[in-house]
Amino acid sequence: MLGGIASANRRDYLAALRARSELVARTQEEEIRRTVDAERLRIARELHDVVAHTMSTINVQAGVASYVTSDLPPTAAEALRAFKTASKDGLRELRAILAVLRQADDPESNQPQPGLARLDPLVAGVSAAGLPTRIVSTGHPRPLAPAVDLAAYRIVQESLTNAIRHAGPATAVVRISYNHSDVRLCITDTGRGPSATYPSTGHGLIGMRERAAAAGGSLTAGPAGNGGFEVNVLLPMEPQ
Repeated sequence: MLGGIASANRRDYLAALRARSELVARTQEEEIRRTVDAERLRIARELHDVVAHTMSTINVQAGVASYVTSDLPPTAAEALRAFKTASKDGLRELRAILAVLRQADDPESNQPQPGLARLDPLVAGVSAAGLPTRIVSTGHPRPLAPAVDLAAYRIVQESLTNAIRHAGPATAVVRISYNHSDVRLCITDTGRGPSATYPSTGHGLIGMRERAAAAGGSLTAGPAGNGGFEVNVLLPMEPQ
């Protein structure tokens, strides 16, 4: 009888070990899957923010150049049309890639991450592309956590990119307010309003909200008082 009890106890013990081993294996698989998904979304966001900004600027500038220089030689005019078509096609393909890759953010990278300290070159490029933009900063600038700093930069970049593409002839202002425990951003343009600035399709506004939320903050967007568009962001100094 004692032998039977011992045998039953051993079977229960082995069964418990197997169940625990299976649970650990499932947990590891889920963690690996989450890591892969996070990396995919990081790539998707960086592709969208970096490449789309540059290609949108090229597309707009090529279109403006074609319009204001009607006396160009046929070869030069054709080259500008090719630039505009290629950049438009590239943006469409980029959005298709983004739709496949979407899903987390990982601030780690082998390259220096951009942040609010690098807004001046961004604004200079945007202004040269036809959207005169200025920065207004209040409070005492403080170092932000890398993830928060990156989110802030990318949100400003995406807001200005959308204004370049959709607002028409306009100007923009990037306001940065440093407070004790958070930083507030307000990006406004004087363009054609929300329906033009942020079309119903595309991932720009969704991506900005996701970035803000991933850093523990929030983002709202809508009509500005001057008839243009406004993006308001609240981010903590440290990610939540």
